[in-house]
Amino acid sequence: MTIDAILPDPKDPRLSRAVEGVDETGQPKAISVIEERPLTIYLNRQEIVTAMTIGDHPEYLALGFLLNQGMLKETDQVTGIDFDEELEVVVVRTAGVTDVEDKKMRRKGAEHD
Repeated sequence: MTIDAILPDPKDPRLSRAVEGVDETGQPKAISVIEERPLTIYLNRQEIVTAMTIGDHPEYLALGFLLNQGMLKETDQVTGIDFDEELEVVVVRTAGVTDVEDKKMRRKGAEHD
């Protein structure tokens, strides 16, 4: 099985911004620098984390994060991944309740007992 790498697109204007500086000879110089932005990841209705990211491929980043942290299992059926660029939010939706949500509901129930 071959897995293709998902790489940043250096031509994507959202990934960097121009800054003015001075070079080693004292001359003004504009350079492009990578700019991190916050990205909030939700699993269904549960806010999971706000991460600093370059903002490239937010849907894959969210899905990979949730899988890597064990919040999504291979048996969980992902029904959608929605990204709102203006709000900088990704919502990963599943067909059923995940372990993370189940644990949170049980914890809330224990707090009210």
